[in-house]
Amino acid sequence: MRVDFYREGSREEALRLDMMARTANHVSMDMIRLLTRRMGIESGTVLDVGAGDSPRLGRQLNDIHHQYIPVDMRQDAISVQTDAGFDARQSIATELAVETASADVSHARFTWGWLSDAERMLSLAEMVRVSRDTAAISIIDYDWTAIEGPSILLDMVSDLMTIMQQTGFEPQYGVRVADDLKEKLEYLVEGPHDVATMRLTTYDGSIGGGLDQFISPTVHAIAVQLEKIGKLEEAVSLRANLVALYEYAAGHPEEQIHLPDIVAAGVVVDHKAGRLTQAMMTHLDVRDGGTEHRNYDTFKEGIDYQPALPDIPATTCVVVATSDAMVHAARRIQTTAYYKDEIIGFDAVGGDGVLVGGNDPMELVRRSVYFVPIDQETKWMNGVVRIIYPTDERGPWSLPTIQRLTHHDPAMAQRLMVYPFMNRDEKAVEVSGLAKNMLGGSLEDVMAAMVVLSEFSVRSGHRYGVMGLQESKVELIEHLFGTNAIRRIDGHEAAHHIDLPGVKEGALFVPLYVDGATFLEDVYAHASQRRGKLFAALTRISREILASRDTTSA
Repeated sequence: MRVDFYREGSREEALRLDMMARTANHVSMDMIRLLTRRMGIESGTVLDVGAGDSPRLGRQLNDIHHQYIPVDMRQDAISVQTDAGFDARQSIATELAVETASADVSHARFTWGWLSDAERMLSLAEMVRVSRDTAAISIIDYDWTAIEGPSILLDMVSDLMTIMQQTGFEPQYGVRVADDLKEKLEYLVEGPHDVATMRLTTYDGSIGGGLDQFISPTVHAIAVQLEKIGKLEEAVSLRANLVALYEYAAGHPEEQIHLPDIVAAGVVVDHKAGRLTQAMMTHLDVRDGGTEHRNYDTFKEGIDYQPALPDIPATTCVVVATSDAMVHAARRIQTTAYYKDEIIGFDAVGGDGVLVGGNDPMELVRRSVYFVPIDQETKWMNGVVRIIYPTDERGPWSLPTIQRLTHHDPAMAQRLMVYPFMNRDEKAVEVSGLAKNMLGGSLEDVMAAMVVLSEFSVRSGHRYGVMGLQESKVELIEHLFGTNAIRRIDGHEAAHHIDLPGVKEGALFVPLYVDGATFLEDVYAHASQRRGKLFAALTRISREILASRDTTSA
């Protein structure tokens, strides 16, 4: 599981990034000068994606008459940039809070190395969206493979990179940044694409100077971030390695080292409007065609939604979408999450921002109820979970997971008959589309919706729920709810691929089911024995629902 390593900053990291900006700004400025010369402009609007805390680049750009717009996901970074006089925007790289066709240069430095491949594609699509008809894009990242020095340094860097990879960082991304930019851009904008590259060494000199100027600030900053996310052993190990490296340097003061290179890739896109591919047109339709739903703050209780369990105060954060507009917004959240989790590709996303018809036909949508965890003040939709009701004619055989299981293995039809959810009298439903809003939702929001959904289903006479969950998420949901509450169907061998347009070939789904009659008791027993904010929320909600049952019975 990837960790939001930089969701929260630190003083050490701010100092390190400001230090690095002194060096990195050289390559940023050189690339921006090259690209603006190619465009034939002397001044323009430069968007900096993942700008961080340092205002140095903005000041240098202002000095040569460019307008600088820094974007970062961290509020503390935005505050620093705003205090420096810039029009800073808080948003993530894949959802830029910037107007369409407003930027002359989109610049991302030390950002893409932290993104998944799917997130890079979405980030680039956003850069294309905000670009004017003729505009430039620049991506800059590290090449840690360029390091040279004694074995003690190389071993330490290897350990550091292993830890960073575990948190979602790709240390070698700088090696292939130019090829990756060109490949992804061809998917969005028809060629030709003349990608320029630049390379700058962060440090080349004696080991002692490299330790003081680069290695020590980097290690201390990363160690602090590791401590913030609970990786204490790794932090201690890094600091111990740094001490050992200083001891080595004291005995070898003249030894020369070469530290990571900074690699920049830049391209000018001319006549964008006439060269957009269907994939990019789809992204534009998704991004701009549903502007009224982007903040999800226009929905009204009683018109667009209603409380799922109005008699239980602890569940007021979870509502049922009742209007077509809110259902559509919920489906957009679901689709975005699927794409970012690399379950589907761009070709599975329709022009309206939801799954193409073959993936989620309206016949299923009409049989569905969408449960939405919502911020009561802003009306922000923090995620979505839905149930799909069976048809009267086919009963449980009409549920998508059951259909997929029997399609892949006809013999499964007989094996399924031992499960109680196949009894028509129990009226099983499908649980589907567990997804958090990538802009602000949390796992806690989705899990709360799952608990509410269970009680809602039981109250409506549906005891059992089946689901096909992405293989990589099964252990997580079992950890959260417990294996008594979440049960596997037919063991591990029942994992299967979904044969639908745009679904990635490597995406396997595991069939599961829950018994609504005991689900909440099982969740409460499991969560109440564990620590943490999420388990506390599950304990509180399940306890209050169970208490309401006792009151009703009495």
